[in-house]
Amino acid sequence: MKTLCIGSKVQFNPFKGIRVNGIDKIDVTMTGTVIYINDKHRMFTAEYESGNTMQKVSFNFVDIGINV
Repeated sequence: MKTLCIGSKVQFNPFKGIRVNGIDKIDVTMTGTVIYINDKHRMFTAEYESGNTMQKVSFNFVDIGINV
């Protein structure tokens, strides 16, 4: 990812780290749009569509390249 700014597209797995009995791994890649950046706290929020609803998920800057 070059520069993080409002409107940037990011890809992530919203189920990473979530464990479900009977399922080894949920491997889903979602594409979201950055809607909020908090430089002071080094975090950002992305919004993505899931079914017919819009979901939001937040990440720390250190997640870039690891989880995002």
